[in-house]
Amino acid sequence: MQSPKDLREALTAQGLSVRAAARRLNYDHAYLSRVLSGKQVPSPHLVAALEELCGVPLIEPTPESMAESLASLRRAEDVQGAERVRAPVLSQARLVVKLAEDAHGPGRKAMVDLAGQWANFAGWIELENRRRGQARKWFDRASEYAAEADDPSLASHVLSFKGYMAGRLGNVWASEGLTGAAWRIKGVHPAQDTYNNFQYARVLALMGDVMRAGRLLDQAVGGIDLATLDEPLPYAYWYSRPFFVMNAGLTHATLGHVSMATDLISDGLADMPEDQQKAEWIDEFLAAMPDGH
Repeated sequence: MQSPKDLREALTAQGLSVRAAARRLNYDHAYLSRVLSGKQVPSPHLVAALEELCGVPLIEPTPESMAESLASLRRAEDVQGAERVRAPVLSQARLVVKLAEDAHGPGRKAMVDLAGQWANFAGWIELENRRRGQARKWFDRASEYAAEADDPSLASHVLSFKGYMAGRLGNVWASEGLTGAAWRIKGVHPAQDTYNNFQYARVLALMGDVMRAGRLLDQAVGGIDLATLDEPLPYAYWYSRPFFVMNAGLTHATLGHVSMATDLISDGLADMPEDQQKAEWIDEFLAAMPDGH
């Protein structure tokens, strides 16, 4: 991390006072002043925002620091929304991609895997901001990195996002193909396998294959205990028991089981962490309930 003096000089080079920078970043002036005087350590999200504002990296871009920044920005998106975090996410995603492209030797595989995680998150952020062409490019890049890193869980995770995007765009056939491809990958983490079963069940229900959808729903529900036994995937921290209960509800809603869907979504939402209960992606579950809440 650069020194507070370096941070102040970077702002000065942009013609910004501390107060002006605080306004631009939508941060409390007193908090930013404490950071710039060395009295408080900045959050990874503030570091990312300062990097975007100043146009220079402020932290040493190691795999560890970039993984921590990714986790911080994911959780920031839950609270602040995709639009607010878009600039720092894309800025750091581009940096990690460059590091991955330049990586050589034994450390390349880990760097490429991390780049795949960043590219997938950038794709999600662009999708949420209705920049679908850019989202597709990021997801495609994430798929390439997951393949090179030989990470079946990440490869399946990315394909599930691509299938989800196709479904949101109303292309159920593309959604079936991509979601099915994610579902067929072997050797994935139990949590990813469980999510794939839920997602594929919903797609099949939309296509009218109710019997197969019901069997996959049963498999998904039966896999929740194993899926939540260990720590979640670092790039899918929301794959928790409450999240899967809500997915069971969403799948029942797709199958037309309105009462069951309402109960499950309500139960899952009540047990979700507070910072996720009002995340933008919760709206999809709320919309599946008759009263919308």
